[in-house]
Parts: sequence; C-alpha cells; structure tokens
Amino acid sequence: MTQPPALAARESRPVSAVRTRREASAAASTASTPGVRRRMQTQRTRDTGPELAVRRLLHAVGLRYRVDRAPLPGLRRRADIVFGPCRPTTEVERRSCAV
Repeated sequence: MTQPPALAARESRPVSAVRTRREASAAASTASTPGVRRRMQTQRTRDTGPELAVRRLLHAVGLRYRVDRAPLPGLRRRADIVFGPCRPTTEVERRSCAV
C-alpha cells in the first residue's frame, strides 16, 4: 500500500527537524499552579480588545502599520504595532484587576 504524499514528505525530513513532544511536568513550567498555567496558556498574545481598539483609531486617522512584528531586524522581541521606515512601535498592555 502506498503512502499519501504528505506522509512521504514527512519521512524525508532530517531527524533534527522532527518535533518531539515535551513531557508534561511541573519542572518544565514557570507557573506556580496548574490553574495559573492554564490561564497563561489561554492568554492571547495578539488581537486583544485594547489592541484592536488602538489599531482601529490609528487606521481611522490614516496611519498604516504592521502587526506583531520585530521593530528591528534580528531583534527577538516583537511589538504589537510597528510603523513604516522610521520604526516607532506601540505596545498595548492589558491589565486586569481582581474585584
């Protein structure tokens, strides 16, 4: 029986490119409890409510931008909003308060 092309392509990848699943252990996580870990995993990194509101305002004023980009080449940090060649950036923070 022949394999579908997608499976054949996976087998031809180098061994170093194969992903391995990490073991689920408390040592691998920086979260203090499983509940905190669950909340951290569900937290969105982009397209949050405040970020979308700022982007709508910027677009309405006529400013064009890139979303979720590194502001400088080789920079390991990504900014929420990056403007054209002069590269000013905007970071939108979402804070929550326990009531």
